Amino acid sequence: MIALYDYYGLEVFFKKDISLPISVYARRGNKESCIRIEFKDGLVKSVQMDSEINSLDADDAETFMLLTEKNISEIVKSWLDAFIYNKEVSSEIIKINIRENA
Repeated sequence: MIALYDYYGLEVFFKKDISLPISVYARRGNKESCIRIEFKDGLVKSVQMDSEINSLDADDAETFMLLTEKNISEIVKSWLDAFIYNKEVSSEIIKINIRENA
């Protein structure tokens, strides 16, 4: 697991496998969801949540999507650093309410 963010206990991370489209995961307790970031011509084409059996509750899923959308350039940079350039990626603890500026 390559940790990206911790938002009040919601962990956002990459799994250790390289995948395209970029797959970003979030977990709280034993619930987990995945967002896929697809590209076309070098630009973000879509950001979609995969539905899974043991997925996050609605509030956490909405928070996860908002975190991903607000930080998409940093997430893509972190994916490139981790999987293409083999650089260490540092995680960030987010202590501000991301909905205040939504």
